[in-house]
Amino acid sequence: MEITWPVGKRKIKEEPPIVYLIGVKHSLQSDGPRDASESERKIFAEYLKQCVLKYEITFLGEEFNEESVSGHQAKHSTVALLAVDMKIEHRFCEPNSLERKKLGIPTPGELVGQLGITPKFNIGSHRVYASEDIEKIYREDQKYFSARERFWLEKSKNRLEKNILFVCGASHLDSFSRLLQNQNIPSIILDTKFHF
Repeated sequence: MEITWPVGKRKIKEEPPIVYLIGVKHSLQSDGPRDASESERKIFAEYLKQCVLKYEITFLGEEFNEESVSGHQAKHSTVALLAVDMKIEHRFCEPNSLERKKLGIPTPGELVGQLGITPKFNIGSHRVYASEDIEKIYREDQKYFSARERFWLEKSKNRLEKNILFVCGASHLDSFSRLLQNQNIPSIILDTKFHF
């Protein structure tokens, strides 16, 4: 929707809100022992902060949830901490296990079980899989990207009247931006460099 109003003899056009997307490696999103280093998270948080200021962001959404934080054996979400620091709204947008069940989206653990894949070995509670098994898990998980991305959009929809910043796995950038485009929601992919 285009809004114009007279100012003197010319009209000023109000720009529609934009969803700014940043693709990451999920280990940047929390402070668990197997996650990115503190210095990497600080660089990421500083970049997010600059984006919030530059693009006048009023809402931070992310492909993460409370279960993700605890699953990473972490205390905090990097994005949520920044939102608190900057006094802007934050929302976890990834469906939790109950929401996944309702939507028919298996959890990563359920995918592994469905595929009959066993870990190569364990390090504490962390399972390590062979690279070919990781590829199988990823291909199976991709089948559910669309349903998950629609869920993210629903969780964010009531904040689309202003610019928002959404952090998701880099592998979702193209498909999520297409979903937004199909819904006539302007989006810009800002960065993928945080997928070390």
